[in-house]
Amino acid sequence: MFKKLFFLALFIFFLFPVTQHAEKTVIIDVGHGGKYSGTCGYSGSATGFCEKDANLLVALKLQEILKPTDIKVHLTRTTDTEFAPYLKNADGTTDGGDFDVRMKMANAFAEKNNNNSIFISIHHNAHPTNSFRRGIETYYYDGVKHGKSEYPHDPLQIKYLSENKRLAEVVHPILVNSLRLPDRKIHSDQSFYVIRNAQMPSILVELGYMINRHEEKLIKTESYQFEAAGALAKGIEAYFAVFEVYGSNNERLATFSNEIEALSYAYTVKSAISVLDKNRQTTIYVKDSFRYVLKPW
Repeated sequence: MFKKLFFLALFIFFLFPVTQHAEKTVIIDVGHGGKYSGTCGYSGSATGFCEKDANLLVALKLQEILKPTDIKVHLTRTTDTEFAPYLKNADGTTDGGDFDVRMKMANAFAEKNNNNSIFISIHHNAHPTNSFRRGIETYYYDGVKHGKSEYPHDPLQIKYLSENKRLAEVVHPILVNSLRLPDRKIHSDQSFYVIRNAQMPSILVELGYMINRHEEKLIKTESYQFEAAGALAKGIEAYFAVFEVYGSNNERLATFSNEIEALSYAYTVKSAISVLDKNRQTTIYVKDSFRYVLKPW
């Protein structure tokens, strides 16, 4: 009982210099581009407006929305271009192909700051037979339950499986609520190249079905693009608004949305060494360098 009251009534004094970390970083992968148009939906073959165009319009708006924040933003492309003249080599390998070059660029943006970076691939959807299909889908990579030997992942990606899931669970409901389209759920049963080769937490979002003529019409509007970009921005900010507890080998032991809960866990769990305020990128607790003082009420 005393411990509970102790933590409820704590007041924090820091006895060590605050440790600043690297910048919060988001890499926005603008799906397709150039000769790789993605789906051309209901009318794109006639109008010339295909998925690659919708993806870029949302990504550029997202970049603008995040510009005033303390989140560093990188786009894999800012124009209508491809990364390589082919997707795969003749023998099926991807070295030098569009996906390979794209991901080398994306991972370079996160180099030495992988834990504080996230990767979001922006797409719009299609269906081969059902032109009435609608809604929002989000994918993350689960290399344990759904890893496939024929689709190998980057060795660093396996470190972020739980964070992939958390990122998807934070972003997806915000997209659904903001865009007011059917919820087609979060999926972890696909091994898309970009999310399985990201060297950081990663998701792929499908922002509506362009094969559906009503949804395609909506996707083409600037208002919808701003709504989608705004929802992604809220999701990104929400993802970083947590407190992470780390152990002696710099492994993440737990994540909390509440600072007091994170500090309480770190103080009582023997293997816990530090607590990171991920939003401020500041270490707020280091074991043996921190004391609690009861605050009178």
